[in-house]
Amino acid sequence: MSGIAGIIHLTGAPVDEAVLKKMTGAMVHRGPDRVGHWVDGSVALGQCMLCTTSESLDEKQPLSNKDKSLILVLDGRVDNRDELRDRLRSRGRHVRENTDAELVLCAYEEWGQESPHHIVGDFAYALWDSRRHELFCARDVFGIRPFYYFYDDDVFLLASEMHVLFCDARVPQEPNEGMVAEHLAVAITSREETLFRRIQRLPPAHTLTVGNQGLTKQLYWCLDPNREIRYRTDEEYAEHFRSVFEDSVRCRLRSCGPVGSYMSGGLDSTSVSVTASSILGQRQPGGSLHTYSLVFPGEDHDESRFVADTAAFARLESETLLPVVHGRAFYEDLVARYRDFPGTPNGEPMLGPARAAAQSHGRKVLLTGLGGNPWLEGTWFHLADLLRAFRFGQLVRTARAYAHIWPRGSSTAWSLLVNCGLVPLIPEVIKNRLRSYKTRPFPWLPESFALRSGIRDRIRPRRNGTNFKTHAQKEIAGYVNSGWHVFGLEGNDRECAAYSIEERHPFYDRRVAECAFAFPEDMRCRGNEIKYVLRLAMAGRLPQTVLRRQVQAEFSACFWSALEDVAADGILEAPALRQFGWLDADRVGSYYRRRHEGDGHSPWLFWHCAGMELWARGAFGGALEANHAYRSGGLTSL
Repeated sequence: MSGIAGIIHLTGAPVDEAVLKKMTGAMVHRGPDRVGHWVDGSVALGQCMLCTTSESLDEKQPLSNKDKSLILVLDGRVDNRDELRDRLRSRGRHVRENTDAELVLCAYEEWGQESPHHIVGDFAYALWDSRRHELFCARDVFGIRPFYYFYDDDVFLLASEMHVLFCDARVPQEPNEGMVAEHLAVAITSREETLFRRIQRLPPAHTLTVGNQGLTKQLYWCLDPNREIRYRTDEEYAEHFRSVFEDSVRCRLRSCGPVGSYMSGGLDSTSVSVTASSILGQRQPGGSLHTYSLVFPGEDHDESRFVADTAAFARLESETLLPVVHGRAFYEDLVARYRDFPGTPNGEPMLGPARAAAQSHGRKVLLTGLGGNPWLEGTWFHLADLLRAFRFGQLVRTARAYAHIWPRGSSTAWSLLVNCGLVPLIPEVIKNRLRSYKTRPFPWLPESFALRSGIRDRIRPRRNGTNFKTHAQKEIAGYVNSGWHVFGLEGNDRECAAYSIEERHPFYDRRVAECAFAFPEDMRCRGNEIKYVLRLAMAGRLPQTVLRRQVQAEFSACFWSALEDVAADGILEAPALRQFGWLDADRVGSYYRRRHEGDGHSPWLFWHCAGMELWARGAFGGALEANHAYRSGGLTSL
């Protein structure tokens, strides 16, 4: 990964280069190898380079085309390099050098604003087109690379990390009550808004253009509900998936140094690790992959056995590490540094030791198993498809299997039949009417704040314009296009960027997603087996203990442990959130005191309340001062 920044004065006033240098300086951890700046009158672009491929060693950014009419800054990697280069050359386009940035620039020269659709990889970039006098920006289809911006009538600012935008004094620091409510409701839906009212993010799979005609955004890719992949035998599905998956892993092994891999004992990360090791062994006989695994001795979620079995079976260089327990000061420091929600206990505290170890070993690239669940796990809502098709026998059998492999509290096959089979078939207009009669969905939010923030409307399901053929498809796409998905990936990016490490996710390859999404549902889940096609594809490549494993590790204990420390001195009393009128802290405190009595409240609720309290204090310098500044700013929402 790298970092990008940019400033456009829409009034035509000259840019102060010192502001741009301050912005790149604030995220130099993203690109410690090189920093480049380009300033031309009212436009300025900057880039911090982290060299993770051999091609990037000689890459200079900002990059211009031959006549200097186009200037590009890129945080990203092109994974379909050979295909893209061949297509460009076949169309008469001269590719001057072998860098990824050159391919992106040439793609824009050839296809203009349609160019992101031709690029497979993780990327966020900004390109100044002086011929059109506008800035063109794009973000990869899943939002692996972040892109934040501020826009008003006078200026447009962009950066890879949100706090960087505050390097320009013109960016106001006003809380966004809608997103505050989403966090406190543990119902993050927005993919564009941030915790600050005037700062936005470019959604995944979107382009952005800003110039004399204002700002426009455009969706350039989505999952195709009409594409179907159908074979006669399970083995043919497995072979197809294995081929696409191996290509995805292979292109993510392109590196100028040694590559490592996270490896839990789950099916996804072990599949990535053994596939990567096999490919490396083919390139260099006797070579192996170094893996990093977190272990939790004596805990229910310890996966040491599966890690050891996989390492022995595939002859991996395995390193096991213990998680680090962070206190409240750690999360306070994150808020102070990034001006954002401080993250979650199943993120940096768990993966930090692996990142630190990789950094000490000189590894800038780590593979992960992220993304396997959305495409391959299956969904409860397949029951609605079976009910709609009147396949009653299979419906009952499937509900019984789902209740066994996806235990949801006290869910039984009957409750799954009702909630995931029948309820999805009720027309949305009727469900919305029923919701309007429901009691307060988030009683810990003061009623005045719930009304002011519009939280009920924000969480209401909306059509996205795509007509999915099945409820299973709709559920998969709904998760990938959710605010939670963006929140998780951006938090992960920020955490690994602090170590100047690039994480690569083979399951988040666009080609893998398109392939798996087009498979029939029984390739995702069949009987008592989830990720059925992945198990078939990895047969003989993983030990049977992992291949036949059905239960995934559950890490809520990490949340409870962190809460015991962070909330020890009354953080859940939430004085800052009380002052803003955002939280009924007495009610939350009552829930927390009864947490061992089985009242059903998730640790996510308490963690988001604690995290938002730390954010309100850190981002605004104290509750009373923040409340006063917010009210005196002329805003009418409080």
